[in-house]
Amino acid sequence: MVKNMYIPDQGDIIYFNFSPSIGREQKGVRPAIVISRDIFNQSSGLAIVCPITSKQKLYPFEVLVEVDQIYGFALIDQARAIDYNAREFKFVSRAPMILVEEIKAKFISIVS
Repeated sequence: MVKNMYIPDQGDIIYFNFSPSIGREQKGVRPAIVISRDIFNQSSGLAIVCPITSKQKLYPFEVLVEVDQIYGFALIDQARAIDYNAREFKFVSRAPMILVEEIKAKFISIVS
């Protein structure tokens, strides 16, 4: 088990290995944006993230991400919980709160 000292926080952009995956799930090492709050992440050992892809799919559940060297589209419908203590990841950058709020609003529209 990998034990990370760093706990992902809402708005963090990380590189994460989404493999293994099944079916149409995103796979491989790619950037992702953390949408869960730090209190959840810290208490559960999990973080909810949306993978970021370089390919625009032109559907309503993606959000353009342009943060530092990251350019792509957050796939809101591919959100998943990751165990950040069991898998390796790397912090890349921090997204502005306005971008995080847009992503959260689209996520809420899926589940409400």
